[in-house]
Amino acid sequence: MEDDRRVVDLDASHADLLRSFSCRRLGEPWTVVIDEAICRHVAPHLGRRLHGVGLVVDDRLCGVAVWRTPPTQGAPPPPATWEICYLATHTSHARRGYARHLKIEVLRRARAAGIKQVISYVDWDNQAMLSLNEKLGARRARIPCDDRYALCVCLVDECLRRLGL
Repeated sequence: MEDDRRVVDLDASHADLLRSFSCRRLGEPWTVVIDEAICRHVAPHLGRRLHGVGLVVDDRLCGVAVWRTPPTQGAPPPPATWEICYLATHTSHARRGYARHLKIEVLRRARAAGIKQVISYVDWDNQAMLSLNEKLGARRARIPCDDRYALCVCLVDECLRRLGL
């Protein structure tokens, strides 16, 4: 049986929905940080510094993707880039393709906005997210002086073309 999936634009009015979202998983310590950020810190910044979408399945928030235009911190601006800050699936809805669905949605929105690449920093122990990025065609690189995170770069047109979109 096919579930009733829909993507919704998230904004500050979704604070209660985000506050009740849980993505913590035993044995996956990076999920604690992501859970805390989504539940407590994202909503006030949606529509200003952050943009987000939620995957609602049968009227329940089952996935969240939050992105921003990365700060340049005095460096020359990168090519039109978005940075995915958080991409998570609700604890009780893991391994159903929801993160993939949301990442593709962000890539489609990026293409529509003229964005050339979507980047994300992924914990090297997060094999599920590293694998997702690889399947979508992301390029992965080590970050100098940082052994904890991988830099995953999705060239928007290339990844969407690879998916036939």
